[in-house]
Amino acid sequence: MKVEIHLNILEFRNSISNYIIVDERDDGWVKIRGIEDEYYYKEFNGYAVLVSHDFPLEKGYIFENLKVDKLREILNQPGRVKYYITFEITENQLKTTEEDCLDDFPGIDIVNGMLSDFKFEKDECCVKIVTFMESLEKFKDSLEKIIKGFQLYFSIVKKQEEVAVEIAKKFLTDK
Repeated sequence: MKVEIHLNILEFRNSISNYIIVDERDDGWVKIRGIEDEYYYKEFNGYAVLVSHDFPLEKGYIFENLKVDKLREILNQPGRVKYYITFEITENQLKTTEEDCLDDFPGIDIVNGMLSDFKFEKDECCVKIVTFMESLEKFKDSLEKIIKGFQLYFSIVKKQEEVAVEIAKKFLTDK
């Protein structure tokens, strides 16, 4: 199952403007159809959630009152500003998708060996953040772990950039 959390309602509405509304449910979920598939969405207080058609809507309450401020902060990284993030939900995992690829970094295996809440998973094209999720009811907890994963990743990358600059400066002054 796929889940997108959109943090800019106007941008979200614009992104689905070409979709056809199929059904508006009493619980606030709206079924829409695009070229590639059908989805459901619901707007909450300051954000919207779009889910794949196979998401069990009776569990839609898990998206209420999400703490999206930290998520907004993460999506507003210089050079990487985005208004939404996409997740894949499997039987027992919540993970980021290829749409939010992270670059591999030196020491990733060592860092993974130290972590228990989440892991950086490498595949052929990118690094994703993955966390265990025993049930959909634990979505908020798992989302917070993913957010921690992003915070750690960007802290590591920033520190590595600082070290690279210091080494380059030292190299240039040693000539």
